[in-house]
Amino acid sequence: MNPKLRQGLEATVDTEMPGHITEIFTDAAIEVIKNARQPYLLWLTYNAPHTPWSVSEKYRAEKSASAPPAHKGARAYDWATYYGVIRELDANIGRVIDAVDWDNTLIVFIGDNGFLAGSKGLNGKVYPWDDSVRIPFIVAGGPVSKPGKSDAPVASIDVPATLLDVAGVKPAHKLAGVSMKPLFSGGKFARDAAYCVWNDGRPEGLAVRTAVEPYRLVRTATHKFIVWESKKTALYDLRDDPHEEKNLVDDPARKKVLAQMKDRIRARMKATADRAIAWLG
Repeated sequence: MNPKLRQGLEATVDTEMPGHITEIFTDAAIEVIKNARQPYLLWLTYNAPHTPWSVSEKYRAEKSASAPPAHKGARAYDWATYYGVIRELDANIGRVIDAVDWDNTLIVFIGDNGFLAGSKGLNGKVYPWDDSVRIPFIVAGGPVSKPGKSDAPVASIDVPATLLDVAGVKPAHKLAGVSMKPLFSGGKFARDAAYCVWNDGRPEGLAVRTAVEPYRLVRTATHKFIVWESKKTALYDLRDDPHEEKNLVDDPARKKVLAQMKDRIRARMKATADRAIAWLG
């Protein structure tokens, strides 16, 4: 409550703002929408549910709140407060959606990371496990003519290409991502795998002061391959092992799929001039 914020690009001093930070951001966003000239881009970056947590009383969850059914955690976690933060965020996102012209607006809701919340005995993020790298990703609004769920391997790098495509703007240079627009009408996505990068292996690189070894990964609808800076590797069958507990990299029966996954990530590394190609040997 009553956070200290800087308003505007030229601000150099923190000013205490009355109210809850999620509502303050929402009020500012709605003000922008009301006064925006068409077309416009609003990039609203809530800090919730990032710590430090603060929950308005009306959104506070029951103390007995438990983990989601799919969560497989081995450490205690404050789910009651977490759910309260999420409920408050959800209500405020609803206020923003109510303020836009739905039929003429593309809305992209995306998380920046997944906090493990005790999964695999960890409470951090930026790990290569699905609980961390698979994030909330919802696209809605008028341009989405055929709503539904998709297992397309989209990633945050695809957002710029998508926004430009929907707006009818040709990129000035080649983009790292590809447009998701075909999915909005039931079409196919142009890529069949997603990639993830982590580079900062310093303990001080994260607020939890825990070192996470640099890695690269490629994920398809069925498998994931990871290579770490130490040249350690892992292969998981996500259909049979969704919690990534059985490393199949030495399984003779998976030799073909392992080679295919290595070829995919090697090609990506070449295309992006990634130094990590040396990790593959």
